[in-house]
Amino acid sequence: MITQQEYQARRQALMSAMDKDSIAIISTNPEYPRTQDIHYRFRPNGNFYYLTGFDEPEAIAVLIPGRAEGEFVLFNRPRDPAKEIWDGFREGQEGAVKNLRANESYSIQEFDTLIMKLIHGKKNIYYQIGFEVSLENKIVSWISSLRQQSRSGAVVPTSLFDMTSLINEMRLIKSPAEIAVMRKAGVINREAHERAMRQCKVGMTESQLAAEYNYIYNQHGCWSMAYEPIVAGGENACILHYRAGLRVLNEGELVLADVGQEYEFYASDVTRTYPVNGKFSPEQKIIYELVLHIQEAILAMIKPGLSYDKMQEAAVQLTTQGLIDLGLLKGALAELIEKKAYTDFYMHRSGHWIGLDVHDVSAYKVDGQWITLQPGMALTVEPGIYIAINNQNVDAKWRGIGVRIEDDIVVTKEGHENLTGSIPKTVKDIEALMAK
Repeated sequence: MITQQEYQARRQALMSAMDKDSIAIISTNPEYPRTQDIHYRFRPNGNFYYLTGFDEPEAIAVLIPGRAEGEFVLFNRPRDPAKEIWDGFREGQEGAVKNLRANESYSIQEFDTLIMKLIHGKKNIYYQIGFEVSLENKIVSWISSLRQQSRSGAVVPTSLFDMTSLINEMRLIKSPAEIAVMRKAGVINREAHERAMRQCKVGMTESQLAAEYNYIYNQHGCWSMAYEPIVAGGENACILHYRAGLRVLNEGELVLADVGQEYEFYASDVTRTYPVNGKFSPEQKIIYELVLHIQEAILAMIKPGLSYDKMQEAAVQLTTQGLIDLGLLKGALAELIEKKAYTDFYMHRSGHWIGLDVHDVSAYKVDGQWITLQPGMALTVEPGIYIAINNQNVDAKWRGIGVRIEDDIVVTKEGHENLTGSIPKTVKDIEALMAK
């Protein structure tokens, strides 16, 4: 559980990074209609939630460093007993002050009126440029209105800044509380993946297998997937963002399950590949153990000070050499890498940041240089090999085999912690679990 004290510290850190005489305005996501009178389940904007811990729609946070009356003003929905009967409890203004540590809270309907008073006298406005067009249009309107009042002494903001990069930099290093939440997500995912492996059988559909994961997630209060589940049988595993469908899982096939949930809005992203009938064929085992070897080699590299691009370089080199050893690629290692011949079999990067977003928001390069790993950074490691069913350049026995293995990692002072490493992933462990 992340405390309100931590959210308050994050707001203070952001305000400390802002120029003097500034104001920051950040809104949450809108509610999106699914049908005429039904909305999709609401999910707050990650940056807004990171600063407030508030998960209701129709909310805007205003941060004003040095303001005597209080630096954190929240505009949110007022209490409404009639609407709460239909849609659930609202914090309202009193709850925002009491439970969210807002210094002041006003109804969201008052925002357009009161924001002008809060902006008055500020030289700089920080907001998420490109995130919400309606807010950007309002900011331009506010500045225009203040200019018309300049003869009356109104101070007009002269600079607009994108606060997104400031928050993204903060989000890159996870706090102990964040890591604890992500660790719990990993424990839940172990239960989900193990259940799916035990339940998997010939004749199931991909969507039926996907439902086994969701059953466990809902048991633990994880109401949303972190992304559309990828449960791909046979040659579908070679489609990177394939969505679980109604295709039947057949005898002798692998199923690639790239599935993860959100726990307290923090994402988990795990991939396991396993045989539908519980037993790897010789060719499947060879490809699988090559991918596992690549992942283990990358994991062994992860520690503070490692340049982020070195993991991808290792993945490319080990994958290319492995494909040469199997006769799936022919030629010299350096030449094949230079020609990117490996992209017929491995076409994505070795991983990505993870956190409040499954592909978390922080940069990978700063001033043209790859970021070096530091304690608290969280990332995935996900090598893969995909041999398309129509690849005529390889023996038919290899075609249609797709394997990816993915875990969620946190960098520590000593090296790293694998948050999802306890989920079975050796051939021996997978076959033993599925045999039960």
